[in-house]
Amino acid sequence: APSVLQERHELREFVQLILGKADLAREIGLFFHFTRLHHCSFHRPASFDGDSTSFFQRQTGHRCEHG
Repeated sequence: APSVLQERHELREFVQLILGKADLAREIGLFFHFTRLHHCSFHRPASFDGDSTSFFQRQTGHRCEHG
């Protein structure tokens, strides 16, 4: 049977892995957020009407001032 110390070590590695993935996900999220913000690569899905698009932009804080 594995010792308590061994289990603790594996748990710590697992936690570090999860934290690393969470950190990476946050970095990617920030990257996409700023890319969308600065370059205005947001394309309105055809299924959205004007009202829901405005609502979506309010929710995401996205503003596209350059036409």
